[in-house]
Order: sequence, then structure tokens, then C-alpha cells
Amino acid sequence: MTQPVAESAWEAGHGGLRWWSAFGGGPHTVVLFMDRMEGRVTFGASEPLTLESAPLRTAAADLLGVTVLAS
Repeated sequence: MTQPVAESAWEAGHGGLRWWSAFGGGPHTVVLFMDRMEGRVTFGASEPLTLESAPLRTAAADLLGVTVLAS
């Protein structure tokens, strides 16, 4: 089902598309056609994601609606 949608977006000249999750409309998937994104998308250095990673803890807390106290 997604391939015809992606092809249509490509043919219309779009740089990508966003697709909803089949599991309750939750997290969306963002697809970028990288050959159309040259100079428009940059990537930073990667880092391992652990349970102690601040971005993960912040995102989880926001999702759960709780406040994380500094330790």
C-alpha cells in the first residue's frame, strides 16, 4: 500500500512524505527522498541510546506525563 503512495509523492515532486502507524495511528514514519534533500538535511554525530540517555528519559517522561527529578 505504501509504495504507490510514495511513487505518487515522488512523481508530484515532493521531497518526502509522512505515513501514520497502523497501530492506532501512533508514531508517524517520515520518508525523505534523499536525492531531493541534498543540502537541506544534515546529520549530527550518532551516540548509543541507553536507559540513562537524557533525551530518552525526557521523551519517556513527556509521553507518560511525569516529571523527572534531578538526581
